[in-house]
Amino acid sequence: MLAHLRRHHPSVTIDGTRKRESGKKLQLLPPQPLNRGEGEKSDRAKAINKAMGVFIAKDMQPYAVVEDAGFQHMIKVLESRYNIPSRHHFSNTIIPELYEGTRQRIVKELSNTAYVALTTDGWTSRATETVTAHYINSEWEMKSSVLQTRPLYESHTSEHLSEALTQAVTEWKLERANSTIPVATNNASRECSQCNSWTGTTDRVLCTYC
Repeated sequence: MLAHLRRHHPSVTIDGTRKRESGKKLQLLPPQPLNRGEGEKSDRAKAINKAMGVFIAKDMQPYAVVEDAGFQHMIKVLESRYNIPSRHHFSNTIIPELYEGTRQRIVKELSNTAYVALTTDGWTSRATETVTAHYINSEWEMKSSVLQTRPLYESHTSEHLSEALTQAVTEWKLERANSTIPVATNNASRECSQCNSWTGTTDRVLCTYC
């Protein structure tokens, strides 16, 4: 009982009265471990799932990392009662949830921004097109957010590239009344034609160093 009071109720004395405030900042206790019988739907398990998803996304780890023997050993040492979900759970549930939460946050931040500029580039070898937004947020901080890297299943004509750019502007709600969207590209002819054929912008800034 004494150990419990000292650990969980440091402001309470043995006789039940509270100690005088010392002016020190409150020290938060570490998260409590999973209790026996707590399942995968507990708040603690969900927090671990999310943290592992962030680890996979930020460090660009393969989903199969959760099945590696060394990784599983480390998790068991940190939280012995935690059952690691399958890699399919991360690819089908955890990562999509993280993406959607991040997307909503960026859309909200962009909606509070008066002006947005875009950069775009494609990789023929990988058949992808990437669109990045550059803006100043409400705190006057310069921000750059990669909005999307999407596969291009059709031929890389200026029309198809223009469609991809239009979809990005619509999906991320970048349209502004009485305003154009500057777009920076490299000097490849198809990239130039992409912006020239895109009706959503009248300004294009060429990357002179490309």
